[in-house]
Amino acid sequence: MQSQQQPPLCLIFPYSPPHFSYSLDARKWTKKMLLDQLQKMGEYGLAYRCYLNEIEANQFFHIDKQFYEKYSKKMRLDLVWIERINKISNKIIENTAACVIQKAVRSMLYSKEEKRYLYCGNVVKEFITTESTYCEQLGVVENLIHQPLIKQEKPLLTPEQMKLIFGGVSVIYGVNTALLENLREKLSVYTQNSRFGRIVLTFTPLLRVYSDYCQIYPQINQLVSSMKVPHPFGTFYKLQMKQAPEHLQGFDLLSLLITPIQRLPRYRLLLKDLLKHLRPSDVDYEDVKKALDEIEKVTSFVNTQSKKQENMEKVVNLYSQIRGIPEDIQLIQPGRELINSTSVLMKQKYVQLIDNGREIKVLTIPSFNQMKKEPNNLLMKTPTITSNFIEKEIQVDLILFTDIILFVEKSKTLFFGEALQFKLVINIGDATIFRNSNEIQICYSEEIVKLTFTNKENEDLWYNILNDTFIHCHDVLQNLQQRRKSLRY
Repeated sequence: MQSQQQPPLCLIFPYSPPHFSYSLDARKWTKKMLLDQLQKMGEYGLAYRCYLNEIEANQFFHIDKQFYEKYSKKMRLDLVWIERINKISNKIIENTAACVIQKAVRSMLYSKEEKRYLYCGNVVKEFITTESTYCEQLGVVENLIHQPLIKQEKPLLTPEQMKLIFGGVSVIYGVNTALLENLREKLSVYTQNSRFGRIVLTFTPLLRVYSDYCQIYPQINQLVSSMKVPHPFGTFYKLQMKQAPEHLQGFDLLSLLITPIQRLPRYRLLLKDLLKHLRPSDVDYEDVKKALDEIEKVTSFVNTQSKKQENMEKVVNLYSQIRGIPEDIQLIQPGRELINSTSVLMKQKYVQLIDNGREIKVLTIPSFNQMKKEPNNLLMKTPTITSNFIEKEIQVDLILFTDIILFVEKSKTLFFGEALQFKLVINIGDATIFRNSNEIQICYSEEIVKLTFTNKENEDLWYNILNDTFIHCHDVLQNLQQRRKSLRY
């Protein structure tokens, strides 16, 4: 697959400033223009005398003693006429000076406008140039890898694998190829009236395919990473890439497949830069603004989904490290997100069971209360067993989610090295939080957990984080209950 010779992308037409006639600039006047200006000033008699004596404009512009010596008799000028001519000449000189200043100011302003125009043109050119490179990379995936795989008699990949790896890229390649063709056709030359924003805006609804692709990319990455040489697919890819343009032959497949994820933020940056240098009065301003808004929506959605995916991976990884977590606690739940974590000293009351001065068991308060309700519990029936409350404190990691707080203790095991030992989970929806002078307290069920932080600054920070999470969680639950009530009635 040899790269085809393409015409230059987006030539920038020279800047064309607005044209002004500067008709009051006497330096450019002809005889006729002098007569016209005198008539506009209502000086018909003087215009007629200048016409009869063939007075040049530059003569009238530089009236001096020699002028009057030469033309006073011919033009029949008395003192009144001389004074009148002097006033008119001075007025013409003033107007000419004003034109010179105005022209200089406009020249300076147009120099700035030209720089702004050229900057915008270069941003558009960069957009089209990088779009061409991007489509070339996607074209290698589609034309050298995907299509030849489809035509093979003995498939190297299953239909599911083909769909996962190439399904999204094929759609994106089609969308962006169409966008590039439109840009090439309508913006081969960039001018002050070019409608780049309108072209991009037309295609922004189709860019939503990026959202789906970004969500499945982690799976694509995992699958492709497992199929490198000596896997048959890896060998096939290496062979096919020998037909790619020379500058792309060293790319591995993942380097090409990640380009759509990298391209979307690039669109946003280029359009943002372009909009910054456009004025609201420019023909392209509104369309570029709308296109940027649409792309920011897609980018925001993709970023949110990526964060959710990363969050899920962190939770799964965390779950695999925790030992002793009860079976009824499902850490991975829809909508549950990991917020933050920290190390903290946790104090909690327990019930200590003692038999003849010897500790036989330590229970949490809910566990002890549950035990008392069991009619056939042997410990409760043994008369020599007594109970009393004790407070224990341990160093734990507090792991905050959107709806629960998980406490784990770091421990070392013989076979697994350092591990996390489950200690406690608190459902935020059933708990309240408050603080006193040196600790944060969380009340839930029949217990109180006291948290002590390393310093006041850390305590303040974490109280705010916990309190905000509690408020948000309680608001969500309250709204859910209200919706359920409204559905009931």
